[in-house]
Order: sequence, then C-alpha cells, then structure tokens
Amino acid sequence: MSKITINDYAKRAYKYYTSVGMTPAGACGLMGNQYAESAGFIANRVEFLCIKRLKENGKVYTDETYTAAVDSGKISKAEFMNPLPNRQYGYGLSQISYPSRKSALYDYTVSRGKSIADEQAQLEFTVKELKESFQSVWKVLTTTTSVKTASDKVLKEFEMPNDWQSLSSARADYSQQYYDALAKTTVKASSAKTVSSNEAIQTVINLALNEVGYLEKSNASNLDSKTAGASYGNYTKYWRDVYPSFQGQAWCAAFVSWIFMKAFGKETAEKLLKHWPYTYCPTMASLFTLNANPKVGDIVIFYRNGVFAHTGIVIAVNGDQFTTVEGNTSNGSEIIANGGGVCKKSYYNSNLPGTKFCTPDWSLVSSVNSTSTTTSTSTSTSNKTTSSTTTTVLRTGSTGSAVKKMQKMLIALGYSCGSAGADGDFGNATKNALMSFQSANGLDVDGEYGPISKAKLVALYNSRNAKTDTSSYLVRVLIDDLNIRKGAGVDCALVGKFTGKGVFTIVEEKMGKIDSNGTLGKWGLLKSYQSKKDGWICLAYDNYTQKV
Repeated sequence: MSKITINDYAKRAYKYYTSVGMTPAGACGLMGNQYAESAGFIANRVEFLCIKRLKENGKVYTDETYTAAVDSGKISKAEFMNPLPNRQYGYGLSQISYPSRKSALYDYTVSRGKSIADEQAQLEFTVKELKESFQSVWKVLTTTTSVKTASDKVLKEFEMPNDWQSLSSARADYSQQYYDALAKTTVKASSAKTVSSNEAIQTVINLALNEVGYLEKSNASNLDSKTAGASYGNYTKYWRDVYPSFQGQAWCAAFVSWIFMKAFGKETAEKLLKHWPYTYCPTMASLFTLNANPKVGDIVIFYRNGVFAHTGIVIAVNGDQFTTVEGNTSNGSEIIANGGGVCKKSYYNSNLPGTKFCTPDWSLVSSVNSTSTTTSTSTSTSNKTTSSTTTTVLRTGSTGSAVKKMQKMLIALGYSCGSAGADGDFGNATKNALMSFQSANGLDVDGEYGPISKAKLVALYNSRNAKTDTSSYLVRVLIDDLNIRKGAGVDCALVGKFTGKGVFTIVEEKMGKIDSNGTLGKWGLLKSYQSKKDGWICLAYDNYTQKV
C-alpha cells in the first residue's frame, strides 16, 4: 500500500474528532476515508472528473479558482449542487456529491460566514452530518477500538461507493497509518499523567475562588486589578489573555476558558473544553453529554428563555443546591448573564429547568502549571488591620501564620478554636469554629477559609476594633444602584439610590447593620447628596465602594 502524507490539517482534524467524542480508532477510520476521497486530506478538493468535464465545456478551473467562484457567487448554489446538467460530482474533504448534502454544506458554511472550503467548518459539518443523518456510523466511531471496523463502517454507509468491498483494504491501511502516527503518539504522551482528577478539579476551584471580586472595566487600563478602574464595558484580563479581539464582549465563557488555561495550559484546556476558546454556551451543549444533575468541577450552562445563555464553574454540591463561581454576573440568586464581576453564587437545581452540566474529561490532565497559584492581589484599602496581599484557601490540615491569624480573629469574635487557642494548626476545633462563623453570617458552610469567608471575617474583626473616623475622605462608588439611607444600617429608611457612579466625600463613619442577620459593618455619611439631604451608604463590601 502507498504511504500517506500527514498534513497539518489532518493533525487538527484528529484533535477535533477525538474532542467531540470519537475514539482514536474511530477518528482515524474516518480520516483514512477522507484522505482517499479528497486525494490527500484537502478541504477544497474538486472531483478530478468534474474539473475535466467543465474544461471540456469551456470552463477552466482549479480547486482554488472553483472554490473562489463558489464563495463569490459566480458559481451559484444550484450550479454547485449540479456543476453540469443532471451530473453530480464530489467536493471537499468527504467528496460529497449528492445535491441535498452539497446544499446542506453550502448553507452551513454560509450561515457561519465561512468559505465553502473552510477547514474547521468542514470538520464541524462532517460531525453534524454523522450525528443527524448517519447515527449508526456515529455510534461506531464513538465506541470502537478497531480501526478496520471504523474504516469499513464509514466506507460502506457514509461514503457509500458501489464497490466498497474492493476499496476496503486500501482505506483501512490509510486509516491505520493515521492511527500509528497520531493516536499512538497521543497515548504515549498521556501515559505520563501524574495528576488525579480530584487534584485537577481542586486546582480549578482554587483559581476560580481567587478571582471572586474581580470587576470589569470600560477600557484596557487596570485589567490586572480586581477593582481599580471598575466600570461597565466588558473589558477584562480574561479576554486579553484568551482571545483579545473579543475584548468588550460578554465574558462569562471567557472566564471559564481563562481558569482552565491558567490551571493546565492552553493545549490541555482546549482538550478539556473540546474547542478553543469557549465563547458560546450552545457550542458546549453540542460538544458535551449534557447531565441534568451537577458534580463538583462541572461547567454549568444555564438555560433561560429557550437558549443556553450563561455559564460558570460548579465548586460545591449539597443535595439539590449547587454553588458556582461565574464571570460576567452579579451577586444574588438569579441568573445574571451580563453582570459586572466574578461572583460566588448558589442555586437550587430544581428551580432551573433546562439548565445542564458538562463534565470535562479530567483524565486528560497530566500536569498542573507551576504558575497556577491560589493567590491574588488585592487593591482594597478598607481592611488595613489584617488584610494581606494574598488570599490562600485554608482547610483542615493547613498550618502556619495565616491559620493563626484566622484563629485570632475567630476567637476575638467569640468562636472558640479549642483549648490550644491560636496555635496555627487548622484542626477539627478550628474547622467547627469556622463553620459556626459561616453559618451565622450566611456563608456557605464548607469549613474552608477562602476569599469569601476571609473578606467577611476581616470586615467584622476590623469593625469591632476600629475607632470611629470623623475625618472626611473621598470614596469611589462602583455600582449604579447603591442604596442611600437616613441612618447607618439596612434597617434605616431609604433616601434614594445612586443614579451614577463617581467619587464623593464621606464626612463621617459609623458602624451599622449590613444584613438581616444583624451583622455590623462600616457606613459613611454623605452631606447634601440628593435634594440637599444627608445620606448614609454602606462601605462594607469592596465591590460597592473604594477609597480614593
């Protein structure tokens, strides 16, 4: 048998076919046939006999000029389907010749705004055809471990030549050559796996939690700061690092792509997400098996108004309730598909009909990037007493000065960490104290000291130890609908709401209630803000206000 030449397009095709669910044998069985059909695995291939017959009729084309004529409309859709009256000829990677199938390929590439010979579009169309019209072939390609079985199935039922038996050996040989060159190399590389699924998932969770509090910007300034320059506009470091040309677009999926890329590198992230970058929720729905119930580490695609419209990462599951970290959202229990920041949120699955969950194949992770840390830089100046420039998730078994600092604050607020006190050892007594604190303050009771629990603990500890500051200072308001009240506390009557973000002067500070549980936090007095009335605003949360 002749030796095939493996071009870069074939290498990309193998990655794509296996990413959408084909086994290595299945992908190579398909590719061996496409190599034979297109005489070299070439997307713009026009059947040789078609080129000859057109020339005989005074129309001289090459693969390139014929494709350009189709793209420009010089060759109409009807002519593409039947290049000569009552004659059918093949085109593209699979040499599709039936008019109905050629029509479908034409419509698909036009709908995508692509050339009829666009390489990725032809791969996607192949998968679409298999799933929708050749389901028995698709089933074999996604289950078989035999290259010969896959090749014969494609040849007989997808390519469908009259003499398929006479072509079987050659097609299987081409397919085996692809398998030997592409699949065996991949298997060998994957044997170096050293990361468990739990470790991979925890890396994603830690990175996601560390981004909580990040706020979008209106331009490319301050992209690496969580809160500096916060404004509406969908400018983020996530688009900058993942897909810069999409800067300014909705970024919930870009956030997921960024987390996976930071954790494992772009190549592995692409395998886990089955494409790159993840920018569109319906694409995930088409690539993954959709689960009705969440698992930790899943990618949730929220269903709303008849479409998949928002996404995030599942970090905890407790019965019907699941917790996420999402980009491009806002705080609360509703699906916010275009909010301004990264938030940790919780939902009840039974309240979200149509919402689905995608489970990455964590076995693909062989290593964690050395740059994927669990630390983040904070620009907040409101918690001067104890805040650090880094936030690390602490849990049972953690030790050191960060644990000791947490214990001191818990003890000061009335939560006992055991007879040893603040000893820097995160044991069961400390975990119970933290869980009691979390429960009392409306946080997720997981016994882990991450960014959310730390922010709450630091704020309460500082408020108990801070003196009232009556000197004036400037504060930047970061949201449009911040309440203005007659007194310092959520139990005080409303004066109004901010109608625009900006910088204002605080003339006095007081401690007052910041939630229905009676938790205290800082409030600031504005003089003559609206209609020459005084008003108090909550300063307790970094995503509300920022000192200038």
